[in-house]
Amino acid sequence: MQQEESHVPLARSTRRRLVVAVTTVLTVTGGVLSVLPVSAAHATVTADTTAADAVLMPFLKDAKLVDAGLTGFVTGTDDSLDKRWTRYTDGSGSGYSNRTYLRSTRTGDYLVFVGRWGIQQRNLKTLSSSDVFVGDLPGEPRYAGSAADAVFTTVETDGVLTLRQHPEGGTARAVTGLPPGAKDLSVAPATPDDALLTFTDGARKKWALVDLAAGAVHEVHERTSGSTGGDVAVSGTHVVWTENDATPNPAVFLLDRATDAVRQIPLPHAYASDLQVGLVGGWVVYGEAGGLTSGDENPLHAVTAYDPGTGQSVKLLDHLTSSAAAPDGLYVRGGSVADGEGLYKITTGGDGAPVVTRVASAGAPTKVEITGNSVPAVVDLDKNGGSTVLRWDLSRSNVEARITLRHVRTGKTVVVTETHPATPSVTLDWDGGAIGDGFEAAPNGAYTWEVVAAPPQRHRSGRHRRGDIHRHPQDAAARLQRQRHPRRARAGLRGQALAQRHLLQHPPQRRTADPG
Repeated sequence: MQQEESHVPLARSTRRRLVVAVTTVLTVTGGVLSVLPVSAAHATVTADTTAADAVLMPFLKDAKLVDAGLTGFVTGTDDSLDKRWTRYTDGSGSGYSNRTYLRSTRTGDYLVFVGRWGIQQRNLKTLSSSDVFVGDLPGEPRYAGSAADAVFTTVETDGVLTLRQHPEGGTARAVTGLPPGAKDLSVAPATPDDALLTFTDGARKKWALVDLAAGAVHEVHERTSGSTGGDVAVSGTHVVWTENDATPNPAVFLLDRATDAVRQIPLPHAYASDLQVGLVGGWVVYGEAGGLTSGDENPLHAVTAYDPGTGQSVKLLDHLTSSAAAPDGLYVRGGSVADGEGLYKITTGGDGAPVVTRVASAGAPTKVEITGNSVPAVVDLDKNGGSTVLRWDLSRSNVEARITLRHVRTGKTVVVTETHPATPSVTLDWDGGAIGDGFEAAPNGAYTWEVVAAPPQRHRSGRHRRGDIHRHPQDAAARLQRQRHPRRARAGLRGQALAQRHLLQHPPQRRTADPG
């Protein structure tokens, strides 16, 4: 899962539905509402996993992984152009501009800062820096990318384009083996030994690897038409890429570097717009980003490892937002019901199968939880325009929720639903009217509140607690004023089941506010 700095190379850079029940009791005694603590069950991760003493990094909740190295990683957010460098060990870091990249050799990390008139490469172990001049005038070098400890530039002389490698502490040299007429060169990391080069050759798009030790282009291949805008990953033995991005028929292909044999990796039939791939040992890892926010169920959301040798598939995480390869493993910003949101590292275990370790915690759950509420201390329908609003805040917004108010004696109900709300919360705005099949005002007596949030269609479960409520008597005129339709919404809780059952009791006297 490799990021490219200019244009995407070779091809373009999935989750089982989660099921969790959350139950809360909401009761009213003497007109006062109270909420008991929320509890939740954990789902089981089916992949081979190991726990780690993860460092708490709350900023990860809204961050996406851009680059990963040996000692730290770089993230960005959707609402800012800036990036952040963070150490794995303690979460300390610094902010940088959006044209900052993390590159790694087998033994060290480098931050590359791209400016208009120059490129600076900083060794994060020694803190020494090297500078490479670039410009925008004819004949001046242009930045082409970076990989390992080298910056790459291109210079055009008499219509001939030369690719130059600027290694740390070494002498710049021209890269050999570049096909004549190659244009639109872009370099990105591949492995500690190779860089990934993409270019055009006439009307054809191609990709190749650059041997970093020899400074030579090798393994040149045509880019397939469906690979534009896709993701790509390289290991010492294989290259994997995606095709047919933004279609209901995505594909993943695996190339054996020794034989050039290509095979297609089987995928669930589902739409993909940001399918990401990686290589861990002999396994192909893939996942469609966006499972925590998508309103649709998609089997590609689960981060899945596939063994081409045996055909075995293993789910590693429930979802991902982003990923990046490092010399020591594949890093994923994602989450699981068992361990929550965070930064995870996927490596090869002793038996060759992938092992998942949580490196950092975002301090946020993957399962749906109630994170807070706005429930009034006193329910008084004679105030606030004759209505009351009950709201439950959730840990995520891709939910399908149903709120039910049921009159115990008659069984008549008011039901409000909401699917994938704009904000992670569900509400009931009730004016005491429109209950049952007709539009009569709600009768006096005991009521049961039930809030159920569950995956759309299946995997629904919930646990319930109960309490009592009574609605105090009102005169006919007051009841007729409440025969308006309650505001209708719809909701949904994707990936888990959330259930709340509430018994509310209004005092038998006229409802008044209780300051306590």
